Amino acid sequence: MIVTRRRKRRFKFGRLLTPLVVIAIVAAAFVWPVSRGRLHAVAPVGVAMDAAANAFDVVSLRQSAAERQRTIAGLQRRVADLQSDVQSRDKQISALTTQVNRTDEQLAQASQPAQGAVTAPRAGQSAGGAVSPAPGGDAQQVARTAKIWDEMDPAAAAKIVQRLPDAYVARIFAEMDPDQVAEILGALPPKTAATLTATRATSAPAR
Repeated sequence: MIVTRRRKRRFKFGRLLTPLVVIAIVAAAFVWPVSRGRLHAVAPVGVAMDAAANAFDVVSLRQSAAERQRTIAGLQRRVADLQSDVQSRDKQISALTTQVNRTDEQLAQASQPAQGAVTAPRAGQSAGGAVSPAPGGDAQQVARTAKIWDEMDPAAAAKIVQRLPDAYVARIFAEMDPDQVAEILGALPPKTAATLTATRATSAPAR
């Protein structure tokens, strides 16, 4: 029995050439404006071309809508961040306003008793500059003012100190915490602080 081998047939690429040429011609016909207009005039081809164009437009619109939605989402995140920053700043402003109002109240409370007592030390002031403590309400007033100054900001208290007689301030300092007195003296001009220090040294503490 004789067995013969079959030779493999080689693939002929020439067979693909014709379909490729046809596809290229059809594509060129749809791209070239003149031929595309003529093809569109043919009813079935025109309908198919319109359907393809509409489908392409729908896809393009969907992509554009998705891009806009992403942009809107990013802007909404920025707005939320800005609103959070505004709320945080509003809280800070509210806290600072509360602190300022509290300081103003402390200044008013400290100024009222101090201004009412300005004439009393001057009336009881001795020849050596020392102030003799007045009985009753004056001693209570000094103690109350000293308590207020102990709780005040040293810089704010220093502004009040500069408006009062040195002898009266020395009486109030004698009732206060030494550390707070030192901070208030540090906030005063050097000349005023030196005068008050000398006055405290020569005045009798009202304790």
